[in-house]
Amino acid sequence: MADVVIFYGPPFVGKTAYCEENFNDYKRISAREVFLSDSSACLRQVILQVVNYLRDGQKVVIDDENWSDTTRSSYINTVKSKVPGCTFQCIMFHPKEKLQVYWSREWALAEQCMTQVNQSEPCTIDMRQSDDKFDNWFSGNRSIIKTPQTSEGFTIKTIETHLTANTHFKFEVPALFVPWQSIVHYKDNKSSVVCGVSETFNLWYKVNPCGRIIIINDSQPESGSQDENMKTVLSQICNDLKDCVLYFCTIDDKYECGQFAVPPRPGLVAWLQRLHHLQLKHRGTLFLTLTSVDVKCAEVAGINHMTAQTIFSHPHLVTATHCAIKAHEPTVLQHMTFHRAKNSSMDKAKIPLFDICGESKCLKVHCGAGRVHGICYPDFETLQKYQDLYTENATPISETSSRVDKLRQQYAQQRSDQIVQIGGGEQSRRSLPKWLIPKSERQNILSGPRSETNIEDDGKRKTALDCGNESMQSPRKKLMRSISQSVTVYCMNELELVETAKMALKQFNAQEENLETPSSPKPLGKDHGRKHLIESHMTEDKSHVTKADSTHVSKVKEDTDNHVFKGHMTPTEPMNGGNETEERNECTTLLDEIFCNSKDSSNVAERSSKNVKSSQEKYANLTDEETSGRHSNLEENLVVADSLVPETVSCIQETVMTTASITSRKKNPGPDLTFLDDLF
Repeated sequence: MADVVIFYGPPFVGKTAYCEENFNDYKRISAREVFLSDSSACLRQVILQVVNYLRDGQKVVIDDENWSDTTRSSYINTVKSKVPGCTFQCIMFHPKEKLQVYWSREWALAEQCMTQVNQSEPCTIDMRQSDDKFDNWFSGNRSIIKTPQTSEGFTIKTIETHLTANTHFKFEVPALFVPWQSIVHYKDNKSSVVCGVSETFNLWYKVNPCGRIIIINDSQPESGSQDENMKTVLSQICNDLKDCVLYFCTIDDKYECGQFAVPPRPGLVAWLQRLHHLQLKHRGTLFLTLTSVDVKCAEVAGINHMTAQTIFSHPHLVTATHCAIKAHEPTVLQHMTFHRAKNSSMDKAKIPLFDICGESKCLKVHCGAGRVHGICYPDFETLQKYQDLYTENATPISETSSRVDKLRQQYAQQRSDQIVQIGGGEQSRRSLPKWLIPKSERQNILSGPRSETNIEDDGKRKTALDCGNESMQSPRKKLMRSISQSVTVYCMNELELVETAKMALKQFNAQEENLETPSSPKPLGKDHGRKHLIESHMTEDKSHVTKADSTHVSKVKEDTDNHVFKGHMTPTEPMNGGNETEERNECTTLLDEIFCNSKDSSNVAERSSKNVKSSQEKYANLTDEETSGRHSNLEENLVVADSLVPETVSCIQETVMTTASITSRKKNPGPDLTFLDDLF
């Protein structure tokens, strides 16, 4: 080992921590510390002190930035002249990235703030000066920063450092970061607490015992009234809290606090991390964002985040960690290390500001570097319980596991024992919604017995009279009624959805079994079904056919039985030179006017009566061959339609409404629209 070791590197890169860990038998000298203690001191006095140590047979470490080649040559030349034969070594320190030195500076400032609160020592870190030094070191300004060379008379060693914390306890505490502007609502120059804030804080602390709820105000207060307003609002929130306290942090001077503390840079987060021993990647740590600046700050710090408005509107989401937007943890924090602090005042685990708290319930301290740190609590008894809980569960750095995490798991187990499992072994008693009930069964429900009291159908309240008349209403009235009524949305969890699906399948299976029982006739195949359908169709059409045409209808039936159902089906062509196509177009136009143009209802009625007469005349004047061809066309359409219908639909029985039943329900005589039954 060399007799004199000269450190080279930017401030807060970890030179001092490396010296304490690897050069215990060396004397450490720092020109910067000498100049701070004695403003009249100069570099020559520091060099002479190095010479005195060497003459006493001790080795020396010069712990400074030593960015100037002139300063390094002064050390080497003077020592060689005073103590010949000394060997020199230069160790160059390089951080992983620029973020590391900024983060380390915030930690160093936090450690001084702890000492300042306990022993009233002033802050010795000049934030503006260190910002200028960082700019010179990382901007590549070679005119100021001179890289060491072996020609200067020493050997060179390069070391890549990590972020290091000197502490007795692990960084394991979860935190909830909340912007000040997100919890306050201003109206008529008066401030009020946003709804859901207290409930959110209580729910989060139940899941994260020993956690910190920290209110961040990154805007410099314009007047003292704003400061008093903040104290009033926080005291109001504390009255609704249970077993926890509130911390707050504000920027008192943006010029003095340093550029890294101004959002979206996460300087305040790094500072609070060191003060409270926070684990930023803890499962319970969450940043409630209000603006894009907050989002960027959370992303840089590697904190999962959600919008504050969403959380306060739905407080239970504050514990749903899977709903938060995940942020990538910075490389600097992934490789940070811990060293046991030599300061005996940090041996006992304490929450910040506890030693100076009293009965005021709200306290703030100016920590230097343009920052204010404060605490609010409901009463001193709650504060004492909060302190005792952390003291019992703070984990020393020598232990591998985390006591805070074990406490969190115990609380979670207690809550899970009290939660009633939904759907565990018992089926849901909720009835099937209307859209899951088959048409045939739904019709039976509508036509079944009704009570005079209100019944609930598909989430909407209806009277028995309305339900009984629902089937008699026209499609247009049903459509208008459905639009005017509120829409029902069914919300189910996974268990309820599975149970509902099972219930629906059981009902469908029961219907299939009923269709196959001896009490009901078995279907004789697709041909038999088609034949039965055509017979029912012809039965309905008999009301339109004159007595003179009855012989033609019977002959058509015989021809259809002999020709269609014996496997001799052949494609047919349109009849009467496109008369059937014209008839369909007329019906389509009529339907459009019926269901879309309510203003021309009188014209529609007249046109519909004319179309009914014309269709009856055409049907009555058909010959036997034309009638047979028409039914052949019908059979071909049935074959095509049957191939497109799923098999499950064929199991559902449909209720056929006859012309006589519809006519019997009509009270007022009007235009004859019975031909619509054939279409539907």
